[in-house]
Amino acid sequence: MLMIIVIAFLLLFLYDKKLAFNIFIFYSIFDPGFPIVRGFVNFILSDLVLCIFLIDVIKDKYLISNFKKYIPKFLIVFFLGYHLLTCLIQEPSHIMYYILVVVRTLGVFLVFINYVKTEQQLLNFAKVLICAIILQFSYSLIEAVLTINPIADYFDKITGSTFSELSDIRYGLNRAQASLRHATTNSYVALIFMSILSILFNLGLGNRKKYTVLAYCCLGTIFFTGVRSTIISGLIVLISFINLRKIRKIFPVLIVGCVVLYFIPQDYLTEIYESYTDTESVSGSSTDMRLLQFLKSFSIMQQSIVWGLGANSFSLYKNFIFGAESVWFQLMIDFGTMGVLFYLCLIIRCLKEGILLFKQTHEIYLLLIFIALFITNSMTSLPGYNPTTYTVGVLFLISLIYKKAKKYKQ
Repeated sequence: MLMIIVIAFLLLFLYDKKLAFNIFIFYSIFDPGFPIVRGFVNFILSDLVLCIFLIDVIKDKYLISNFKKYIPKFLIVFFLGYHLLTCLIQEPSHIMYYILVVVRTLGVFLVFINYVKTEQQLLNFAKVLICAIILQFSYSLIEAVLTINPIADYFDKITGSTFSELSDIRYGLNRAQASLRHATTNSYVALIFMSILSILFNLGLGNRKKYTVLAYCCLGTIFFTGVRSTIISGLIVLISFINLRKIRKIFPVLIVGCVVLYFIPQDYLTEIYESYTDTESVSGSSTDMRLLQFLKSFSIMQQSIVWGLGANSFSLYKNFIFGAESVWFQLMIDFGTMGVLFYLCLIIRCLKEGILLFKQTHEIYLLLIFIALFITNSMTSLPGYNPTTYTVGVLFLISLIYKKAKKYKQ
């Protein structure tokens, strides 16, 4: 079956590269950080399809001349230092694995740089994104209201394991995971979609009204997942769709917001509010539990306080530290003090880029996106995934789309 899919994709690639690319991007949106099935089958499929594109990309001089332009140097340094240096110090025998991680993470973006060369091609990517948002929102809505998930049931059947790691009721709704591994993962993908829409919206590439409606769909998906940290982040990114300098344009948004709030059951809103003021009022980590997670993570880090225990070591202690629901706890265990410092430098560098844009143009959207992403990463985890690899991958995607959109806007 695997080879049939790869051969079919190769034939499609030979017939129409642009169509094949759009399908590849649609699949990659969900796959690089979030394989649907645990194990290697999905990774093998991704790697084989990625190789088809990379072979074509390497031959194109456009990639070589534009690589430095679109990929920030600080992300390259962070990514290589984060993985390869730690590997050489902590796990030298895993060097080939780390090289594969680098290729997988960077490969998608090398393909993106090479195939999105014009404004129209970026708008075509936006159409793929719109389809993904509509599908994600619709499926999440059905799952939250009807408490059914045929995709999860299907993978439970073929793998003989439990696809969903969490299935419970929060705020009166079933927590929606859609086709992804976890409700938290679903909410984070929706936040990424919302962030990309914000960039396209603020740079005026495409229909702004359509992007605003889709942003509310992303926010709806986030609410369906019931992930408290991402709800905060989603509301932060939503601010970037409001032109605060034009008061007349704020009122329609406020009116629409008031109408929406009127039709939402007050008990639902009250329960959400109380979940922040009283963290033990809903299932999940309370303030006390997160403090305990920190103390346990810190005690484990003492085994190798400088370099940590090695990538993905936190998974061995997952039950002991109740999930380590923050990227910081996983950093402490996997990469020690150096990993924490690396990540702090990454945050400072990204925020500096957002502040620089604000000083130059008085546009705050990029800063809001970075703040939202870092809040979510600091307050929750991505079950089953390496948060460091995926975090850098998301920042690559945000930076790449921002720079390309900015170029076409100019």
